Amino acid sequence: MKRILPIVLVLLGAVSCKKDTFQPIDCQYFVEVTAERTFTFDELIETISKNWSENGKVNAEEFLERYQSDIEQLRPVYRTQTAYSIKYKTVDPFGKEIIASGVIYHPATTHLKGVVEISSRNVWKEGCASRQPLAVELLPALNGYLMLIPDLIGMGATNDLPFEAGIYDNIARVSADLREAAREFIHNRYRQDIPRGAHIFGYSMAGGNALSLARFYDTHRERQVNVMDVYTGGGTYNLKTTLDELLAAGESNYPFLAIVLHSLNYYKGLGIAPEKLFRGKLLENYEELCSGSKNVVELTELLGTRLEDYLNLDELRPGQATYDRLMEAAEQLRISPTWIPSAPVYLFHAERDKYVPPTSAEDLAAAWKQAGAPVTYTAVDTDDHLNTFFVVAKALLEKLL
Repeated sequence: MKRILPIVLVLLGAVSCKKDTFQPIDCQYFVEVTAERTFTFDELIETISKNWSENGKVNAEEFLERYQSDIEQLRPVYRTQTAYSIKYKTVDPFGKEIIASGVIYHPATTHLKGVVEISSRNVWKEGCASRQPLAVELLPALNGYLMLIPDLIGMGATNDLPFEAGIYDNIARVSADLREAAREFIHNRYRQDIPRGAHIFGYSMAGGNALSLARFYDTHRERQVNVMDVYTGGGTYNLKTTLDELLAAGESNYPFLAIVLHSLNYYKGLGIAPEKLFRGKLLENYEELCSGSKNVVELTELLGTRLEDYLNLDELRPGQATYDRLMEAAEQLRISPTWIPSAPVYLFHAERDKYVPPTSAEDLAAAWKQAGAPVTYTAVDTDDHLNTFFVVAKALLEKLL
C-alpha cells in the first residue's frame, strides 16, 4: 500500500497539471451576441401557431390540428434549442462592409448531427429572425442540428436599408458569412467544430435565396462547405419570367412585385424615378412600404391585388426604357441552368400558385434534368402558395429524422 500511494499521487498530479489544448479562434466575422433564448418544444409550437395566425395564413387551432401528426413525430426527438441573435460582418450589394444580424440555433447536445442553413421567407421587418427567433422554418431539424437564419439586408441590424429582394449574388454572400460567424462562435463558446456539410432550405421569396447559396458554395470552394442537398419551393428563380407573367396577368394576391422592383432599382443602381414604377398609395410612401414595414396581409389590404392600382403599367411593358432596364438587371440575377448543382435539389411549387407563378421553377427543373443534374421537381396539386411551405418542410423533415 505504501508503494502504491506515491504512484497514485504522481498520476493524479500529472492529470491535474495537464494543459488545456483548446485554442480559441480570432473572429473575423462574429461580432457579438445581442440576445439569447433557450426554448422548449411546446414554447416553439405555441409561438409558431400564434404567428401563423397573426399573419392571416390560418388560425392557431387549425394550424395545430392540420399539422398535429408531424408535430408529434418531432416531440420525442426534440433537442432543447438555444437561439443566439448575433451581429456579424458581411458586405452589402455595393461591396461595402456592414454589420448584419442573424440567429444561430444550437441544440443541447455534445454531437451536432449537421448544419441546416435556412433563408427566411419573411419580408416583414418585425417578423425577421432576430426579432422573432422562434420561426416555423425550424421544424424539420429540431433533432440535433445546428440551424442558421440570416436576417438579410434590410432587416434586423440593417433595418434602415431597403429590403434586399432578388439580389441573389449578395444574398448568398450574406448567408455564407453568417455560417462563418457561427463557426467562430460555436468553436469559442462550445469548443465544437461545426460539420462541413450543409442542408439548405428556403421557401417563397427565400426559394431563390436557397439555390443562390448552394451556387455560392459550389463556386467558392475556399469556403470548404459541402452542400448535402437543397429543399426549396415557391420561389422566383428567374425574376424576368415571374415579372412578365404577373404583369401580363395584371393581378397578384400579394404585392411582392413592388418589393422586387424597388430592390432592383435601388441595389442595381438603375436610377429609375419612382413615378415611373409606382402610383397611388404606393407612390406616396414607396420607400417604407417596399422595405418590409407591413406583413403580407397588411400590405395586400392597403394596396389591393390589381397591379394597375399601385404600379405604373404604362412604363412596365416591353419596349419601354423602364421595363428594359429592369429586365436587364433581372436577367443578370437569375439562377441560371448553366450552373449545375453538385448536390440533389428538390424543387416544389403549387401548380396554380396565386402568389408566384410556377413557370420559372418548371423551366429550371426541365433544363437541369436535360443536363443530367440531380433535380427532382414536385408540382403540388393546389393553389395555396403559403401552406405549400409545409410540403417542402415535411420532405426535409423525413430526410433529417
